[in-house]
Amino acid sequence: MVIVITVIMWYIYNNFAFSREVRAVGGAEKVATLAGIRVNKIKVQVFILCGALAGLAGCFQAARSYAATPIMGDGMEMDVIAAVVLGGTPMSGGIGSVLTTVLGALIMCILSNGMNIIGLSADIQKVVKGIILIFAVCMTVDRKRMGVIK
Repeated sequence: MVIVITVIMWYIYNNFAFSREVRAVGGAEKVATLAGIRVNKIKVQVFILCGALAGLAGCFQAARSYAATPIMGDGMEMDVIAAVVLGGTPMSGGIGSVLTTVLGALIMCILSNGMNIIGLSADIQKVVKGIILIFAVCMTVDRKRMGVIK
């Protein structure tokens, strides 16, 4: 199912005007507004898509564990953000790819699995993932656009 969803999202990302508008809004909202893009409409559509995909992921997780609890996904936010940033999407937005994000998610899964295998506690795992996230963000910061860091 992940492969099917990835292929569908890749197709949408590369072949529809919606994805170009999303990238424009993510890059610079004011410029997108001046270009005639209805920013609020795009934001609502992105939140709807995100909610639908999160709901689908919740269904997959519930089916995998044969249970559904309201706190099942607690603590996974850091993993998701780290996966996206490891995939090459900067925190400033506007740039990104479905395939590189999937690659970042695979790296995070391998990292989590490896830390579980060697027996690291959950707290140490969070620290390691946080350090990796900080490192990935530092690598994607566009220092030319920021006047403070040179």
